[in-house]
Amino acid sequence: TSAGDYSVTVTVEDKDGGSKESAAFAIKIEDPPPVNKPPVAVIISPSQVSEGGVFGINSYGSYDPDENDMITSYEWDLDKDGVFDDASGEDISYTFYDDGSYPIRLKVTDSHGESNIASKTVTVTNLPPVFFIPYGDYFIVLGQSVNIPIRFADQGNDTWVASISFGDGTNEND
Repeated sequence: TSAGDYSVTVTVEDKDGGSKESAAFAIKIEDPPPVNKPPVAVIISPSQVSEGGVFGINSYGSYDPDENDMITSYEWDLDKDGVFDDASGEDISYTFYDDGSYPIRLKVTDSHGESNIASKTVTVTNLPPVFFIPYGDYFIVLGQSVNIPIRFADQGNDTWVASISFGDGTNEND
């Protein structure tokens, strides 16, 4: 039987006396509602970034295949803990402060509660420290100390060692 309107007649007959009774009624058979399909999560981001830099990640390729359905939430797991609580929205920015390989995950959920997860690995590369050295030469009298303000910054959460070579074969580490 397929979907449609039907007139149904039911007849009951008494086998002993030959009497029978009939009743008719209408029924309507409908097709079942379509099954909700989960949305499709898609992560768009660079595969490689430098530590300490802000980079953009988006989910613009994500979609819901069901007609008249839409994605209602975009949740991100960026810190490897398996919980989608690090960011929300279609377009986000994030900073990794140390080099390494980081899985990023996106969970999209549609208006019917169906969800889908996409994963991508981002490689974060190390950057060398940046020095801030004052311009010009220094003239020092032998035997006197001098304070030269040399600074550096490191984009990552790196461990570092500074050393000074005096050009006369001696070094000092700090």
